[in-house]
Amino acid sequence: MFFTELFALISGLATSFILIFNNLGVYQSDGGHLNDGLDNLNFTCGMTNSNSRIINGFSTKPFFWPWIVSIRTRNTFFNTFSSHLCAGTVINHHLIITAAHCVKDIKSKNLVIIAGIYNLNDKIQQSNIFYVNNFEYNLLYNMTQNDIAWIEISKKFTFNDKIRPICLPPNWISTKFLLNKTLTLIGW
Repeated sequence: MFFTELFALISGLATSFILIFNNLGVYQSDGGHLNDGLDNLNFTCGMTNSNSRIINGFSTKPFFWPWIVSIRTRNTFFNTFSSHLCAGTVINHHLIITAAHCVKDIKSKNLVIIAGIYNLNDKIQQSNIFYVNNFEYNLLYNMTQNDIAWIEISKKFTFNDKIRPICLPPNWISTKFLLNKTLTLIGW
């Protein structure tokens, strides 16, 4: 529950997230795997925009982690957005992964995704705003387990230096692979 304000993506833990989704049969509506359609594009998933690494919680260079997005609530009457609620991770052109506790009690029409920003106080341009079409969370979610959800956005992400997907592990990777590995935590 301590991740309410700061949903942190542990890049290695993404393996566990995807294994959970694959085991539950979460696939794109066209029946494809979550990474389908990304192989032949002119970008590389999972590539940061720098060769250096930040250790011990210091700020990174702008857009170093181009797959992180800000999830916010939306007032549909005034068409305004709240402050940052949680973070999410870009999986493909239409899909974001996040924590179930971030979306569980909110209607999809009241969620908005802000992508392609570095600082939560950055001025938000129309090109940074992505409305939520639908979301689902793990039906086994409780306060301590299975805290995972996916969000489908209504318009396609255009990948560039500020917005890119994270790489997904192959289906054969086991969570045992993560034992004794150094992981990276990102978030706001």
